[in-house]
Amino acid sequence: MRIILFRGKRIDNGEWIYGYVYEDESGTYIKESNKSGRFGCGCPVIPESVGQFTGQKDSKGEDIYEGDILQYSYERDTSGTDVIEYTEVVEWEDLKSIVGFSIHNDMDREVIGKNFDNPEFAK
Repeated sequence: MRIILFRGKRIDNGEWIYGYVYEDESGTYIKESNKSGRFGCGCPVIPESVGQFTGQKDSKGEDIYEGDILQYSYERDTSGTDVIEYTEVVEWEDLKSIVGFSIHNDMDREVIGKNFDNPEFAK
């Protein structure tokens, strides 16, 4: 089963919160889930900080979210730092559209920060 989870930075105290995201006329909220899987009250979050869980973990076992800054090395001499971004639609000749995140499973990777907290990594 695919895990659909979001995170966002709380408006009231600046802490990161993880859970289900929703919006209404008054703002963007995340309902945090507890260990029993039940959701608590919705906390207002900064809309630009919201990112979705990619379903993948880094080399240290940390969940990778949209907006994470990833340091990676791939094959011999390929390495660098990049921000995880959501791809709306990718089409290539007769292949079906792909929606989601593209992260190579065979590369060493480590989450080293969040783009929202480190705007110098913005593209």
